[in-house]
Amino acid sequence: TVTLGPGSFTGLRLGLSALKAITLSDNIPLYGIPSLEAYSWPYKKAIETVLPVIEAKEDEFFYSFYIRGEKIRNEEDSEIEEILKQIDAESSVLVCGPGAKTFVERTNEITPLYSLHCFCPENDCCESLFEIAERMIAEKKEPLKDYDGPLYVRKSEAEIVLESKNKN
Repeated sequence: TVTLGPGSFTGLRLGLSALKAITLSDNIPLYGIPSLEAYSWPYKKAIETVLPVIEAKEDEFFYSFYIRGEKIRNEEDSEIEEILKQIDAESSVLVCGPGAKTFVERTNEITPLYSLHCFCPENDCCESLFEIAERMIAEKKEPLKDYDGPLYVRKSEAEIVLESKNKN
């Protein structure tokens, strides 16, 4: 089982490539799980909307929204203000993942109107990966194919630089 991202381009590529090589050599199926899904998994029965977040760069976060374990918004990256526009200020939101504490602190600096609850238990993702993989196996979902890659939410810095050069 491996997380597909979002996250560091290099880290995702290297980690996924290494695991694919190991699993291919031993003919073991490899299941890929989006990182944000893994962070939200322990809260799949929460009545609140779950907002898993990962710090992307500066004031941007990778994020998604889940309700009762179901993804209601695809993975994106955005600044806090843009993410907050998608939240009803009167609803309670459970924020989790490695960027949760920073996200809630910065939100409270911007505006104290939101009812955000930060959950940052240790090691919540690892156990989630195994539970999700077990569910995928039970549901007979396909493991990753040789050509499946990481889940990229945005372009790499190299792609951005190349596009900028091509425009000029």
